[in-house]
Amino acid sequence: MTSVSRLPLFVTVQRHHFDTSAGDHPRLRHFRQRLQQAREQGLPVILVQWDGGLFPQTPDTFSRDWVLHPDIRAEDGDLLVRASGRDPFSGELIGGQTLAAQLQAMGVTELDVLAVPDAPELTAVLDSATQYGLTLHVLPLDQGA
Repeated sequence: MTSVSRLPLFVTVQRHHFDTSAGDHPRLRHFRQRLQQAREQGLPVILVQWDGGLFPQTPDTFSRDWVLHPDIRAEDGDLLVRASGRDPFSGELIGGQTLAAQLQAMGVTELDVLAVPDAPELTAVLDSATQYGLTLHVLPLDQGA
């Protein structure tokens, strides 16, 4: 895996954040672009999949809206974390290791955070990061997104 101290963290990547009655949400384009940029740089990305019932208006776990949006898929080398609580860093990766332990093992100290503004998931990430010594940089979304 790539040795870097700063990785991208995608907080709101589940289907319910982007599907609308008119089709895909305009923000989806920006998330896809950021994901592509990270992949082109050879960076592993962190994708958080939140269990249902943790926040208002979140879908039930294992429902259609709970899964990652089809345009945002985990690839080999990425860190897909299942957050069963409000602290995503204590969430488990495939293999049972926590995200916090994996980031520490990789030497990651900073995360570029991409999330839907005002999402309760973003607040949870911001509240949790300091106990792990992580510095977060919340990336702006494109204007009009």
